[in-house]
Amino acid sequence: MTSHFPAVSTDEISTEDPDLVVIYDLFVLTDEQAAFANDILTKIGYVIIAVSAPLTICNMAVFLHPRMRSATSKFVVGLNIAQLFYLVSAAGLYLLQGTLNAWANSLVYWAYYFYVGVYLAVVARRGSYVIMSLVSTERLYAILRPLHVQEFCLSKYPITSMLLAYLAASLLHLYLLVRTVVVGVEDGSSGRVVYKLKRTDFYYSNKDVNDGFNLLAKVVLVYVALFLQIVLNVLTAWALRRHNMSTKHVQTSANNEAKRQRERQMTITILVTTVCYVILSLPNAVHSMVHAVMDEYNPFSKYHNLFFVVGTAAYNLTLLSCGIDFVCFVALSSRYKLTLLRLLGLREKRARGDVNAENTQTELVMAESRLESAEKSN
Repeated sequence: MTSHFPAVSTDEISTEDPDLVVIYDLFVLTDEQAAFANDILTKIGYVIIAVSAPLTICNMAVFLHPRMRSATSKFVVGLNIAQLFYLVSAAGLYLLQGTLNAWANSLVYWAYYFYVGVYLAVVARRGSYVIMSLVSTERLYAILRPLHVQEFCLSKYPITSMLLAYLAASLLHLYLLVRTVVVGVEDGSSGRVVYKLKRTDFYYSNKDVNDGFNLLAKVVLVYVALFLQIVLNVLTAWALRRHNMSTKHVQTSANNEAKRQRERQMTITILVTTVCYVILSLPNAVHSMVHAVMDEYNPFSKYHNLFFVVGTAAYNLTLLSCGIDFVCFVALSSRYKLTLLRLLGLREKRARGDVNAENTQTELVMAESRLESAEKSN
């Protein structure tokens, strides 16, 4: 049975059970089909990481620019840091799998797999769900109460809010560190030390507590967070429509109108980004949920091939979600695009084009004024 890191969750990382018997049933998916699918999906994962990681770094650079700094931009940067770590940790796992011939016997692989790939990457990913909900809440408040948004706690303390979210995610997953360890066992036939993951005595003596924290972390940081994000997206869309209707015939100054348009454009961009983020994250969450409620759906059952293929495909979509925000911002935010052009050294050319367009528009307005004056004199 070929296993791949992306398909393995925090529930099936123990392999020390001597009574464990893998049931081979090739009816659902043969070994050859599973190997072919996993090979293709793994290569797709390479491409996604290679593309998404630079885009995430670029996204961070844009939002760290003084032109873009705001409470919302700080949330986006905090989210991008978690996404970048998630991508880098996945790249490290793929690299180790490709360079270590006997990866199952390597201390380096299993230590990296567990402490980075399982614990830290899971904390970063699930913490990012909370951060996404925080930025959506901040944008919703900005639409509903634009005059008071500066006094909103999330707008005043975005960095503190994110640190608390990641701290909570870290604490909720401490059970991973106390229930599993990397151990070395001497192979009787070869005499070499073989490394693997093993459940601790603490886990067996406190199994209900550990399983309870596992369920709590999943429910709160995955299912509740994603459901809350869907609700916030619906409320934000409703608030935008309501705000647009209420201000449609309101006359404001040019500066206020420009500021209002920028805020509205940023909110729409965040809304579209979070919708795409949720859509790409749901398959992995559903895969994990099915694994939790169906005893037959696990890597040691007759559905083991299907489990790994579906898990790897869902994992690729999760990786893709880490780079989707760059695409959304480029497509929907003109301010973002101008800042990006400035960072790329193309801003001056674009600025000259904007000035020429503005001069042309000014000339048209002056010509219309002269024409109106001539008509009145006649």
